[in-house]
Amino acid sequence: MQRVARTLLVVDDSPEDRELYRRYLTHQNPHLRGNSQEYSYTILEAELGQEGLALWQQHQPDAVLIDYCLSDMDGLEFLRELKATTLKDCLPVILITGQGNEAIAVQAMKAGAQDYLIKDQITPEGLYLAVKGTIETVQLRTQLQQRIERERLISQIIQKVQQMLDLEEIFQTIVDEVRQFLQTDRVLFFRLEPDGNGTVVAESVGAGWQSLHASKIYDPCLAKNYLRFSRPKSVTHDHAFVEDYFKRYRQGQVTAIADIQNSEIDRCHVDLLTQFQVRANLVVPILHDNQFWGLLIAHHCTAPRSWQPLEIDLLQELVPPVSIALRQVELYQQAQRELRERQQAEIELRKSEERLRVALEASRMGWWDWNIQTGNISWSQNLEALFGMESGQFDGSVEMFANQLHPDDRERVLATIDH
Repeated sequence: MQRVARTLLVVDDSPEDRELYRRYLTHQNPHLRGNSQEYSYTILEAELGQEGLALWQQHQPDAVLIDYCLSDMDGLEFLRELKATTLKDCLPVILITGQGNEAIAVQAMKAGAQDYLIKDQITPEGLYLAVKGTIETVQLRTQLQQRIERERLISQIIQKVQQMLDLEEIFQTIVDEVRQFLQTDRVLFFRLEPDGNGTVVAESVGAGWQSLHASKIYDPCLAKNYLRFSRPKSVTHDHAFVEDYFKRYRQGQVTAIADIQNSEIDRCHVDLLTQFQVRANLVVPILHDNQFWGLLIAHHCTAPRSWQPLEIDLLQELVPPVSIALRQVELYQQAQRELRERQQAEIELRKSEERLRVALEASRMGWWDWNIQTGNISWSQNLEALFGMESGQFDGSVEMFANQLHPDDRERVLATIDH
């Protein structure tokens, strides 16, 4: 069975005790059977609390064994400083003391420690179970908290999307929130065109890293015209790779790369990512109306990074809200266009009516219109004056209109109306 690699930090001013813990946790220990093969430990050692805190910041170990009594601080002080650094209530820390003290144990648990061991009672099996239990407890609590935070984030983004009608503002909100959740160096939306050209339409980037916002980027590995080259029956690796790349994107498949320098992606794509300081990337295609629209991408630039399933799930769950936002903005823009067109038509109609009124007045002519299908009747404002009537006297009816016709014209006009 392949052993899981774990990193353990031991903070103790006794070299003998540190060596004892190391020996207890190695898989060669004869007192451990079966489960001893489950983990492979890399053990970091520190004599002082401040040294241990520095090693924590540098290596982020899976668990910490710390002696309660150190020359520069006690274990409770270490826990307080560690909590202030990590901003977490659940710490993968096991406090070790030379004698049993229930009050210290309670204080340690309240300060975030997961376990409390007495030195002269530690056994290989007991230490193994304590370390294993601490790591698994913190992992479970962290995963639970991350799930809660993920659900909160998705709900918050959906609510904001429903309230926003500006696509740029929607995208910016998403990349800001996602980068904060992932604690990564760059998150962006990349609008990819079929010819391989694309634009970074929104970006959230950490201090010290290159900004790509509004950048025009050409990725030769993704260019469709690259696939149009005439190919022999034996398709090259590059062609097959690019074709597979686009196929995965069109199917909505996620690409998660822990280290671009140690991956199967094509060399030209590696060179492009290296140019932008990328060490690890997470790419989620965005499909809109069953069409490939673009990409939501997370970049980790500091070092390689193994993307966790919960992180991948987060980006995938954001695709439907993004598609909804695209549809919402499209409908809003369409409504705005139709409104502008209608307003322009109304302006043109009013201008036309005004021109007609002026022309009728200048020519001393008027009009009377009867829509036989709807029954609606309308007439020009100057018609009453032309008929020699007072304002408001003419009601527009067919009978009154007919009565105003000259006797020589009445029979012909009524016959036309009847026809």
